[in-house]
Amino acid sequence: MNAPSTELIELCGLVRDEAATAGQIERLEKLLVNDPDARRFYRQFMQISAMLERYEQLPAEIPPATQELPPRGATTWRQLSPWFALAACVALVSALYLGWRRGPAAGLNGKTAPARAGAAVAGFIQEAHACVVIPRVGPPVECNGRFQLRACDIVTTAANGSAVIRFPTENTCFILTPDTRAWLSGEGQKIVHLASGEIQGDVAPQVAPHQWRIITADGEARVLGTRLAVSAGAQGTRVAVTSGRVRVIARDSRETVETPAGFAAQLTPTTARLTRLPPTQPTRVASFTVVNADTNVAIPGFEQLKEGAVLDLATLSTRRLNIRANCEPQLVGRVRLALSGQAPDGSELELAQPIANGFPNQIEIYYPYMLSGDPSFEGETLPSYSYPWTPPVGRYSLTATPYAGSKESGARGESLTVRFEVIDHAR
Repeated sequence: MNAPSTELIELCGLVRDEAATAGQIERLEKLLVNDPDARRFYRQFMQISAMLERYEQLPAEIPPATQELPPRGATTWRQLSPWFALAACVALVSALYLGWRRGPAAGLNGKTAPARAGAAVAGFIQEAHACVVIPRVGPPVECNGRFQLRACDIVTTAANGSAVIRFPTENTCFILTPDTRAWLSGEGQKIVHLASGEIQGDVAPQVAPHQWRIITADGEARVLGTRLAVSAGAQGTRVAVTSGRVRVIARDSRETVETPAGFAAQLTPTTARLTRLPPTQPTRVASFTVVNADTNVAIPGFEQLKEGAVLDLATLSTRRLNIRANCEPQLVGRVRLALSGQAPDGSELELAQPIANGFPNQIEIYYPYMLSGDPSFEGETLPSYSYPWTPPVGRYSLTATPYAGSKESGARGESLTVRFEVIDHAR
């Protein structure tokens, strides 16, 4: 096993500190793609960095928003002397190197790491596009569908990518937007580490102290049940809240602000400041996707339902269908869907669905926004299926309208209308 190069160590450190340029990130990604040993070193480096982060725990009680900064002369780990920082870096690299020489599956104590199959599932990716998962054990995996996540599996999205993370025990989802890197913390902990990019969250009501925490290099957001977006970059962290309330805490000063709906907290390691969000938020329905209602997986060829598309029930993989409205941003307050249809003889179709939920004029509050609905509701596990609908033969017009607020309040976004036809050559 070759020791990591100086270049690899330096690039890993720059990425960890969010100081890498676009060219340096591209160079690191090339090293990781072409060298499995480099990927293994990168995982160990990031995992140990995360472990060191956890030594700085929050106090048992959250300080009030008016808490003063630490007294002059008080220090945090970021303010320690350069010699101590240098010693820590040397120790980190030495530990990595010693673990490296013991083999790919060895930890810092020389013991074999547990097999991936034996680790508990921390969450799962249900929808993904241009997404790569770097697991604790094994090579990176291109993810374009459902994938089980273990603790510390790093999820990365490309410039045109996205990923929806859900959980087996509650109705909460996090959406990773393009150019985002994040991972879930240890088993049993409700922690998301956001290294860079943006996470949009639709979080079920939480009970303290067991609420979700989103941690960045600048501090953390404690979520009590809300819709929010957390972005981390070179200028700091921004926590925008569209419903509910989030407690935002600066990492070093512990300055705390309660962030209600309609506000954003701008966060640095020593400051947390509130700003009011714009009164309107631009939203739009970007496209529709025809899915298999039993799995919510897109029907091949209909990932984007085009104007004038023809669906032949005889050739589709299933007749149990649903149609998802895809919004920008992916999480909005609610979506109103309206469907009308005309039979081949020109008469109006009588549209019905077995579940009484307002179909064909459906109002969807929770993601995903399905025409025929799904059983997701507050406090319950997000399902991997939706209510099936087999459309009668005919011509259809489908319109979806997004709203920024959860009660058709706030900004009304840009609607999308698509006309399509359903045939059945089996008849």
